[in-house]
Formats: sequence, structure tokens, C-alpha cells
Amino acid sequence: MKTLFTTSLMLLAGINLFQAQNKPTKCDNPVSRFDDIMKGKITSQVRTAHQYFMNSPDPNAGNTYGQRTANLQTEIARTFQAFMSIRKEEYKKTVCSYYDVDWNQQGRSSNRTLTVQPGFYLLTNTLKRTMNGDWKGGPVWTPNETSPTSITWRTGGHRRSDTFVDIQAMYADEYTKNTIINELNIARKELNDLGIPTEIPPFLDE
Repeated sequence: MKTLFTTSLMLLAGINLFQAQNKPTKCDNPVSRFDDIMKGKITSQVRTAHQYFMNSPDPNAGNTYGQRTANLQTEIARTFQAFMSIRKEEYKKTVCSYYDVDWNQQGRSSNRTLTVQPGFYLLTNTLKRTMNGDWKGGPVWTPNETSPTSITWRTGGHRRSDTFVDIQAMYADEYTKNTIINELNIARKELNDLGIPTEIPPFLDE
């Protein structure tokens, strides 16, 4: 019976993935917005490096065109990786709190699902929830218990019943990396339009 009950909750959790996400009640250390100022700092550093390595008479810039180009690309990679490291730390520090309630009239029961915003995953070890008999089942984590994006539970009782879930969430690593690369690509497009081709370097921890 318990297995059947858990299976039903998991099916409902899967269906609820298509519902709207919950909004966090608060976010500590929110990530700063990638704007023209941030983009400008990247492009300015690369343009300065390009001017030096391709036009400077300094022999340290390189003796041949090939050396100068290679040195420039090394410097660009350093600039990009510094940005990637700083941004990644920003995303890692962001922690959002989620809270949701479920309640029923006498003799009724229901299932409730809390789903985080795109890019986040729930920290299962931060879960605080109703511990009395009104909590009839769960938590069921979707899509998995390692980095879930939803939690589903069941509420019910002979009298009026209510339950709550209080939990925290962080940005998923893959989402963070993809977002940072997208931010860099905005700067890279501007540089490419200026005739400065660039490549995305690997993250320093890879």
C-alpha cells in the first residue's frame, strides 16, 4: 500500500513539473545583473590587450605575427577566465528561500508541489516541514534526490488539516556555466564586430 501511495505521488509530481514555478520568498546575495557596464569592462580589457600585442614595438609582445596572435589569445583567455571565476562565485553565493502551504477542509486530502525557478535546485538537507499527522506522504523529489527541482507531499486528516514546506535552493552548476558563457558571448559578439576574434576558454576547475 505504501509503495502504491508513493508511486501515485511520483506520478503527480511528474505532472506538476508542467505547472508554473513558485516564487522565492527571498534571495540572499542575489547575482548582479550582466549589463553594459560589465560587458564594457571585458571588451575594454580585450581591446587594450589587442592594441598592445598587435601594435606595440615592445619585443615582449612577440617577434612575429604568429607569436603576437598567440600571446593575445593567451591574454584574452586570462581575461575571460577571470570573469568566469568571479561570476561563478557570485552564483554559488546566491541562496533563495521557498515556502508553500497546503490545507484541507474536514475529511479531505490533497497533494501539493513546490517547484523552484528555472536554474535552481532544492537543498534537501534544508527542508523544514509539518511533522504532525496532517502530513500524509512525501516528500517526493523530482526529477531526483540529488538535484531536485520539485518537492511533492500529501495533506489530509479527519479534521481541518494544513501543512507547510520551508526549503532553500541554489543555482545548478550547469545552469551557472551556460549563463556565464551566454554573457561572455554577448561581449564576444561586440569584439568580433570590431575585428577581434575570440574563443571561450574552459572553466578553471575543469
